[in-house]
Parts: sequence; C-alpha cells; structure tokens
Amino acid sequence: MAIYAAPETRPGGELGAFPPVAPSLHIIDHTFYHTTMDTPELVPASGLQNTVQAFAKIIDEVDSMEMREIRGELYP
Repeated sequence: MAIYAAPETRPGGELGAFPPVAPSLHIIDHTFYHTTMDTPELVPASGLQNTVQAFAKIIDEVDSMEMREIRGELYP
C-alpha cells in the first residue's frame, strides 16, 4: 500500500466533485486500480475488514461533530 507524503489536492473520478465543498477521502491501491486483476479473489478479506472498520470509525466520530468542525477552515 502506498502512503503519500501529501494529500491529493484534486482527486479524480467520482470523488473529484467533492473537494470544493466538503472534506473527502478514498482508498486506492494503484497496483489493482481499474484493472482485470481487481477481483474478489485478489482482495484480501483482512483488507476489507480493516477498511470497513476505518470507515465505521470515521462515521462514528463525524456523527458527534458540529458541521463547522467537519467543514473546517477550508470549507466555511
């Protein structure tokens, strides 16, 4: 898995519409991104479990925040 030094300023695809109005994130492994190798057999169950747990944690934490905290200074 790649770990980048700086976040993308403008992600592509469906996520590209969100950065001007709201914080966003995505998980991607460039090795399998949009290829014929991106199949259930090659995606480890532990990776899916970790992803689900991470998103559940984000949802739980955001659910307890005020909108101004979520939007931050970049999205007044």
